[in-house]
Amino acid sequence: MVNGFSLREPKRQNSRGKHILRYYSRVKFLIIRYRRLLIVGVAALIATDLMGMAIPWLIKGGIDVIINKGEAPQSLLKYPLLVLAAALLQGLFRYFWRVNIFGFSRRVEWDLRSAVFSHLLKLPLSFFQHAKTGDVMSRLTNDMQSMRELLGFGSLAVIDTAVVISGSLVFMIAIDPWLTFWSLLSLPMISISVRFFGSRIFQWSRDVQQHLSALSAYVQENLAGIRVVQAYAQEENQIRGFNRLSSEYLRKNLWLATLWGVLWPLMRVFTGIAAVIVLWLGGRKVMQGAMTLGEFAAFNGYLAMLTWPVMAVGHVVNQYQRGTAALSRIIEILDTSVAPGYDETKASFTAPMIQGHIEFSNLSFAYDEQHV
Repeated sequence: MVNGFSLREPKRQNSRGKHILRYYSRVKFLIIRYRRLLIVGVAALIATDLMGMAIPWLIKGGIDVIINKGEAPQSLLKYPLLVLAAALLQGLFRYFWRVNIFGFSRRVEWDLRSAVFSHLLKLPLSFFQHAKTGDVMSRLTNDMQSMRELLGFGSLAVIDTAVVISGSLVFMIAIDPWLTFWSLLSLPMISISVRFFGSRIFQWSRDVQQHLSALSAYVQENLAGIRVVQAYAQEENQIRGFNRLSSEYLRKNLWLATLWGVLWPLMRVFTGIAAVIVLWLGGRKVMQGAMTLGEFAAFNGYLAMLTWPVMAVGHVVNQYQRGTAALSRIIEILDTSVAPGYDETKASFTAPMIQGHIEFSNLSFAYDEQHV
């Protein structure tokens, strides 16, 4: 038992999806521990999104007042004031969700890192004979960072996406259901693209993290044994070995960047198609008098709000794949059995009692007078 949650390995599962669930089941106790921060952060995030969605609707009212010249000029003043109030509240709520959600992920990372370090100290010497120091250090640093980004930005993006998409769709349907239908035709292609690239991103993310561990281990071994390297004039050989590992690490990262570089523009293309459809069909409705200019502006505002959540789907998938790969490497350490004879309940090694006596005889002490 370390930091309040068990390090014992749960029952193994066969499918990849069940393996992923097993990884997250190991940290659910930490999530429960800091659930207050998460709940407050989520509530503040929802309030932030609601304030943001109120702004296009208020702008719609202001534009319609401007178009309707029969309205008193004083009636226009309330809309800028309401927009300002919504923006101020949005900024306030944004502060609270950032502090709580990112604070939540930082605390989970701190506890998990402490748990891994504590578990490392209990492992048998045979583990350290096979495990490379650089690899272990990489899991405690780079993998922990990926896991933290998943719990922080990942959870934020999932909730933000759900709230903004559902809320924006409600307002868009209220303005024009038919135009909403046409504007959303291209968006499902984003999900198809994400599904196609997601598994590939997962595999390459894990390869990149594992190769970074090998590179870190190589550097650590050379720095620790620098005297031996220089004594046997092996500097050039070690440099060539480092360049080989570094080049492979670069290649893997470039291929991962290529996958992400294809996925991201595809999402921009599909959201751009939606904007073109709205501009064409919505513009015709305004010219025909079937839609007010304020409604057209608000509709475009909500469509623009949909752009980030829909694009964030791909980013969340990337974070999820990297975070899951990192968490799996962390769990590998926690799943390693502790040294024989270690008692987890007492947090100490059991050893037989040593009995004996200490005897002092013929001892003397004096200061040297010349140095007093």
